[in-house]
Amino acid sequence: MSEIDKVEYRLKELGLELPEAVAPLYSYVPVTVHQGTAYVSGQVPRINGSVPYPGKVGKDVTVEQARELAEYCVLKGLSALLP
Repeated sequence: MSEIDKVEYRLKELGLELPEAVAPLYSYVPVTVHQGTAYVSGQVPRINGSVPYPGKVGKDVTVEQARELAEYCVLKGLSALLP
């Protein structure tokens, strides 16, 4: 089993689904791999074109909402990394 297959299998095991990778909105490279390390940038939690919970954590956004959006950003980063 390849490393990509292992990641996809584990995501399925956890009940997680990768969002579709989207093209960057600005001039940057979303993922660069250098010497076996992936550097991911620009993963904003836009869902259907907007950030569902804008603001500061603890003031405008609950910790639970922030955690949900952080998880979404990680999944977006993985979708940008995986073919």
